[in-house]
Amino acid sequence: TPPAKRKWGHYALPLLWCEHVIGWANVTGRDHSLSVDVGFVNGRPAEKDFDAALEAEIERLREFLRLQEV
Repeated sequence: TPPAKRKWGHYALPLLWCEHVIGWANVTGRDHSLSVDVGFVNGRPAEKDFDAALEAEIERLREFLRLQEV
């Protein structure tokens, strides 16, 4: 989608956790960095593994986008 027509960032993604859609991640890439805005339907999961898993997925997206620049 051209920038003028975008409502969200470059990547608007569903957020999945334990087989459920729990929210969304709106990701914008600028100047070789990512801005990530995460929203939740019923609040952030309380499981201790969630934050680490979310950070790992953001890093995987960062790596994927770096590979696409080559």
